[in-house]
Amino acid sequence: MDNMFVIAIINAGGDVLAAAVAGGVAALIGKRFLSQQVLKKQLEVARNDIAFLLKVERRHCVKHKKFGQKSLFNTVRQEITQEGGYWSGKHTPGRVK
Repeated sequence: MDNMFVIAIINAGGDVLAAAVAGGVAALIGKRFLSQQVLKKQLEVARNDIAFLLKVERRHCVKHKKFGQKSLFNTVRQEITQEGGYWSGKHTPGRVK
């Protein structure tokens, strides 16, 4: 074989390898960004759910106070805590936003 032919084959192989590596890296980066977008959507859904549940809790307190003269806000939270529930306090209405 001619030396020029061998050099051309080696150069072509190097170009193919470089393209394959670049494509692989691009695919991994794309997958990472796609995963981040999915997580951001899930976080937004969770925030909306927390905001909704806090509004429900507030509405229950208003109704309890209207009919029973007490909101029972702290009473219910204490009962849930005694049953093993835990409220971090990190997700208050102002912090959810």
